[in-house]
Amino acid sequence: MATYTITINERTKEGKSLLNYLDSLGLICQKPDKNAISEAMKKKIDKAIEDERRGQVMRFGSLDKLRKHLDTL
Repeated sequence: MATYTITINERTKEGKSLLNYLDSLGLICQKPDKNAISEAMKKKIDKAIEDERRGQVMRFGSLDKLRKHLDTL
């Protein structure tokens, strides 16, 4: 059995039809999106946004100010 990689334009009528046909035959095997964000990362982002809304985030105007603050800890 050989594996073939083809590029299909999903935006065209023909491309959509071909993909639907191949999918109905069970021949479509898509790779996971490399740029997709995991559920764990989404939760961390949501928590960070919520912390910012509550005012639990410290802001520094420059890297030097951040370093000075970290040195005091």
